[in-house]
Amino acid sequence: MAKFEIKGYDSYSGCDIVVTARLNVVTGANGNVAEKVYTLGSIQTLSVSTHQDKKPVRVIGSANALDYTLGQRTIAGSLVFAVFDQHFATEMFDDLKTATGKEFFLPDELPALDITITFANEYGRTSRMAIYGLRIINEGQVMSINDLYTENTYQFVATAMEPLRKGIEVGSNQSNKNNKVISTHPNRNISKPNNLGESIHDINNITNSNNFKKIYLSAIVEQPSSNEDEGLVKFYLSPNQVVGTISISDRKTNNIVKEVQINEKSKTHYAYMKPGEYSAWYHNKGQTLSNTATFAVNKVIVFNTISDDAPIIELVTNSSIKVMSNNSSHDTCVCIDIATNKKIEQELVSRRCTFNNLESNQDYLIYTKLDNNFSKSIKVRTLEVKDSFVNQYKEYVKNNKMLLSSDFNSYIPILDELKDENFINTLSSKKDIKSKELMLMAVKYNNEFISSINSDNYDYMPTKKIDNVFGNTFKFNNGVIKANVFIDRNNKNYYESTLSYPTEVTYTGKSNTLYNVIGINNNNIKSPRYCFYSFSDNDKGFLKNIYNSVNTLEKYDTPSLSNSKLSNLSLKCLTAKEKDRKSVV
Repeated sequence: MAKFEIKGYDSYSGCDIVVTARLNVVTGANGNVAEKVYTLGSIQTLSVSTHQDKKPVRVIGSANALDYTLGQRTIAGSLVFAVFDQHFATEMFDDLKTATGKEFFLPDELPALDITITFANEYGRTSRMAIYGLRIINEGQVMSINDLYTENTYQFVATAMEPLRKGIEVGSNQSNKNNKVISTHPNRNISKPNNLGESIHDINNITNSNNFKKIYLSAIVEQPSSNEDEGLVKFYLSPNQVVGTISISDRKTNNIVKEVQINEKSKTHYAYMKPGEYSAWYHNKGQTLSNTATFAVNKVIVFNTISDDAPIIELVTNSSIKVMSNNSSHDTCVCIDIATNKKIEQELVSRRCTFNNLESNQDYLIYTKLDNNFSKSIKVRTLEVKDSFVNQYKEYVKNNKMLLSSDFNSYIPILDELKDENFINTLSSKKDIKSKELMLMAVKYNNEFISSINSDNYDYMPTKKIDNVFGNTFKFNNGVIKANVFIDRNNKNYYESTLSYPTEVTYTGKSNTLYNVIGINNNNIKSPRYCFYSFSDNDKGFLKNIYNSVNTLEKYDTPSLSNSKLSNLSLKCLTAKEKDRKSVV
């Protein structure tokens, strides 16, 4: 039978398109649903769009942006089906019912689908595009006497999209004869790789054998998280095969570097690969039976050169960790359970996020990232079930009750009012002197707590001079180039002032007001917040009478113990003990 080929005519209409959906293996109570391809014959319209945020990089003195940073990408679209006598996904629902035992499904419960859109016109031209990880989020249907036929509409989101590409061109027999004979040897020229790890149909990689079977090979890459790791490549064959081999070739050397044997018990086939560009194809008994899938395993490129940009831990409870990013360019925070290696990722909003529903008394590794740019990590341990931030404070007060001006029992009603993690703000609103005593302890407890959970990473958090407890005199590390002071209003911090190159600063604020101060080094890395309270003059006078011996230890000389290896504070405590003196520290 004669065939012909006409140059041009490379476009398609809607009637030249066939859409198929691939459902990956689904495991349920009653067994597995194997990978299966469904033809969406009733689809009328498919639309897809992508959006990526791009923010300008500006400098003083230039009206134009220097460049634009790449932000997050969203892939979404809509599907429109003609309504016949059953739902378009009835066959999928039946297969899922078999696996799970669930009687009733809605479209938004479908697992992620891989959609393939195949184009073929009457002149032998073929093309292909694909949408990966498609999930339905909305469904709508209008039934009206004014409509000639009924439509079913859906909105979806997706994880990746492969642009439209030319596929296998079917020309005349004569034109095929005129084409160069294609070698079936694996070490052949391959088209340009697709860095997304998605497969491409390429006529130059398919044998002209009459026994050729349309087996589609795809590759999905889980990129390595460090330069010491290898990428995990997942191969899928459609339809699934029970025998044969997937050969992987290095695109630079054209040498086969690895072969994956097909296991009839597995629908997914794995290979660990070092960074590089690769091609893969499926063959059996010496005959190539699939397209060539191209993919790349990327090197981990760390753009960050800052050594101390670990995230700041703002609060820890028995089930949550509140985190603030210390790298303004990062958009994601990662929490890893060290015991199970389970990873949780959250988007940063205003540089903050909170990980909830964590295990109590468990170690977690926290870091922030942007693509392959990772911050320094910090290890955090959640509190025990019985503990909380406020309960530990109450225990802190009880253990130091000898410092209080009155009997401890008289403070219990105030302590009982402190219910949540914002108890310092609750104390700040109270005017009685006992609450002010508790505020003095609350500030000290808060700073010790925050300092301890961040101690592995930050050594330039401000510290208060003990000889001016009520005057709020702070000392700063030599690496601090400035300090920002914030006023606390209703548990929200508002910028108050900036201190340039501080070493020792006395800050006088509004009476009965809570403040925070942070140190900032020359890499624009911030320290954890140091909390302090501005007492009124009357409160200061009362508290000074109570704690008039607050700095007694500083008065002691330790000549007789000067050769000891003990710390200076320990030496002074021993000196005070020898002299049988009582001091309040």
